[in-house]
Amino acid sequence: MKLIHPSYDCQIQFFENRINILVIESQILFRSLVEELKEQTNGAEGNFILSDSNELNLSKSAIVIIDIFSLSLNNKKLLNTVYNEIKSKTLEEEMYLRSTELITAIEKYFDEIRYMMDYPLTFQNVDFGGLFKAIDLKVEEQYESFLEKLIDYISIIQSLYHFSFIAFVNLKSFLAAEELVQLYEFFNKDKINVLLIENTNNSIQLDNEQVYIIDEDLCEIY
Repeated sequence: MKLIHPSYDCQIQFFENRINILVIESQILFRSLVEELKEQTNGAEGNFILSDSNELNLSKSAIVIIDIFSLSLNNKKLLNTVYNEIKSKTLEEEMYLRSTELITAIEKYFDEIRYMMDYPLTFQNVDFGGLFKAIDLKVEEQYESFLEKLIDYISIIQSLYHFSFIAFVNLKSFLAAEELVQLYEFFNKDKINVLLIENTNNSIQLDNEQVYIIDEDLCEIY
C-alpha cells in the first residue's frame, strides 16, 4: 500500500514493522499538506492518492490526528459507533432472546405505570440506543499515563474502523524517545500502518523509521 501526492516524487510505502515519517520543513507547505490530507479524510476532494492494487477512499481508509490532547473515546461520533456495534451483538443468536425479553419487560413496566396515573401518558418503543444513553453507557477512560491513554485510543478506534493507516501531526514533539519505542512496538504488534507528519527533522532516528524529507527549498530527500 502506498500514499502519493502528484506534486511530489516521494511515494510513502507502508510495510509491516515500518514507521513512516514525512518531514516538511516549509511551514507553509506543512500547513497546506496537513490541511489537504485532513480534509480528504473528512470526505473532501484532494490530491493525495492511497492505493493498494486499487485506489482507496481516504475518508474510509485513514484518519489524521492533529491534537493528541483532545482525544476522547466518548465523543458523539465514536460513541454512536460503539452503540451500533453493541446493538449488533444483541441481535446475535446467543443474545437475541435475552434482548427481546429485556425490551418487553421494560415496556410492560412503563405500561403498568402509565395506567396507574390519572392523566394520559405515552412513550415510544424502547430501543437499545435510547437505553444506552439513559444509563450513560461510555467507554471507560482511566489511565496511569498519557502513553497508555494514547495506545488505548488507537487500539479502540482501529478495532471499530479498521483504518488502512493512521497519521499523526508532530507526534514526536510530545513523546520522549522511550515512549516512542513503546508506541512503535504497539503499532508493530497490532500491525497498524502509521505516518508521522513532522515539521522538523529529529536527528535521532529510531529503529524501523523510514524518513522522507521535503526541505525548506522543496528538495526531496529519502
